[in-house]
Amino acid sequence: MLFISFNPTILILECCIVFLAFVVRGFCGFGAGLFMTPLLTFFLDLKHAVVISVLLQLVGGGCLTAGTIKASDRNVLCLIMIPSCLASILGVYVLTVFNLTLLLLILGAVTFIFSVRMFILPLKQYMNKIECSSFSTHTLIGAASGLLHGLYGAGGVPIVLFLSNKIPVKSALRATLLIYFLILDILLAFVYLLFPIFFAGKVLLDLKTLGLEMLLLIPTFGGAWIGYLLQQRVSEIVFRRSVAFILILTSLLLMQKGLGK
Repeated sequence: MLFISFNPTILILECCIVFLAFVVRGFCGFGAGLFMTPLLTFFLDLKHAVVISVLLQLVGGGCLTAGTIKASDRNVLCLIMIPSCLASILGVYVLTVFNLTLLLLILGAVTFIFSVRMFILPLKQYMNKIECSSFSTHTLIGAASGLLHGLYGAGGVPIVLFLSNKIPVKSALRATLLIYFLILDILLAFVYLLFPIFFAGKVLLDLKTLGLEMLLLIPTFGGAWIGYLLQQRVSEIVFRRSVAFILILTSLLLMQKGLGK
């Protein structure tokens, strides 16, 4: 297990990881945590990697969310936010108590299957398969995504696969995802601050973490800006397949972390 280091070589590698993660976030509206958290665990212990990932997503996601509120699907957000928020708090607690690397392996395998399907299915067929979901489905998906976001700072897979079937328009999907994760990240930031009050000795946010966070803000903003510019220049089908391709790559990273190699 590695802890926070300010070695120049490691810092450069961490900056590269964060930059690429936020190119993905700026482009898709999600994916920074899926990309960033598994790679940061090569240099940090899981707890610090998750906290830094969530806080960077809060800052970078907040900038990207400006101007997207009108394009989001607020009806869907209303159904999924409460179970997502409650489950994310549970995820933070579980992160400090258990080691659930097996969950990463299972999540990675499921993600790989569905993302390959999403990549190869033509857009018209994909849109024809959109179905109305029940309240219980929204609750289950929201809780699963919230739990994973609290656990790993990477809760994108369930909610992205779900919303991709419900929101066919690129701009609306991206806006909805940005707002969804911004709300979760704001909540988790408060949880990190208040956690020691309720669970003595379980400090999640310390000075070293904040110091590294500040150093990684430049690649965060740079990557988010590049990703934002890229997403304005692609079609619906390229966007869908780009999302699927990113999910395929991150699923392999998740399985690799789940195997503990």
